[in-house]
Amino acid sequence: MYPIPRGTSPLVVALVSTTLLGHSLPAGQAVGVAVISCGLAAVALSDGIPGRTQLPALAAALGTGVMIASYTLVDGSGVCVCVYIAWLYFRHRQVRAVAAGLERRSSQTGTRI
Repeated sequence: MYPIPRGTSPLVVALVSTTLLGHSLPAGQAVGVAVISCGLAAVALSDGIPGRTQLPALAAALGTGVMIASYTLVDGSGVCVCVYIAWLYFRHRQVRAVAAGLERRSSQTGTRI
């Protein structure tokens, strides 16, 4: 059952990020996700289709794939927000440095800004 969550999560991430989050998925990346997911599904189903007794394990494996996808989506969104905040902080520091330089220069020359 291990390949099922590993094959499910990239597929779920691709679907959710394109449909709900508005991200684009170029054709090459979509093919890559499909190949990975289908390959892992083939490995998982190499012994045949799971029987009735294996349905709880299959449900748990699919649920695990969805959980992996959810924390991947949350982590990805968090990184985007953190990068934006870091960029704002960096720009703010630049503006403050320029302002401090102008203030120092005006205090040395005796002029007011």
